[in-house]
Amino acid sequence: MSEKRALPWLDSPPDGFLEREQRIKSQKQVNIDVYGILRTKDVPQISFEVVGSTGNIYRTIIGNVPFCDCPDVRFRKVQCKHMCFVLSAMDVPSELRYQRSFLPSELREMLATLSLKRKLDTTTPTTAGEKKPVDGECPICFNDFKPKQKTTWCQDCGSNFHQGCFEKWRAAIQTSDNAVRCLYCKLPWKGDEPETPRPTPKAVEPEQRRSKMKYPNVGDN
Repeated sequence: MSEKRALPWLDSPPDGFLEREQRIKSQKQVNIDVYGILRTKDVPQISFEVVGSTGNIYRTIIGNVPFCDCPDVRFRKVQCKHMCFVLSAMDVPSELRYQRSFLPSELREMLATLSLKRKLDTTTPTTAGEKKPVDGECPICFNDFKPKQKTTWCQDCGSNFHQGCFEKWRAAIQTSDNAVRCLYCKLPWKGDEPETPRPTPKAVEPEQRRSKMKYPNVGDN
């Protein structure tokens, strides 16, 4: 059976797309984790939670017709930078990144690429407590490690993370009172940074952790 795209193919990027792609390079987004993978008739739908540049946490879904719950998509009906970020993270070809819908075969390829990127670091065995070389990509923001950037690492599997990315990621995980686990080995986090006692939540804390538009927020303010 031939595949059919839900929405017409775009021969060129729509207005504003290239600007949004540039913004994801200057305004770092942070992928908390792949929230879930659903399959309908072998067609994957990949759901991400992404921390935007203001600290808001958005749900971004890549499926037959991609969606994000951020204001750009909900109210302005345009492709947002969070979609651009996750498509770039999955190494989607440039001519597909601005499409409004995807074929099942394209979605399966995206899932395969994402799964491979998340497993690559676990294929290099290390002794517990041994740090791996700081090279390749940070698994949270999918940007390359650069010289003199602050990093942290898991003392169980040795995997490295940008320090700033890890702090945002940990704060986002803790907004749901979930245990912080290494993205790679999935063991409870033991990093090289000093442990600080987690503050006792106050009754008003959940509201303080939300933005004015009621998104969960892990920003500084």
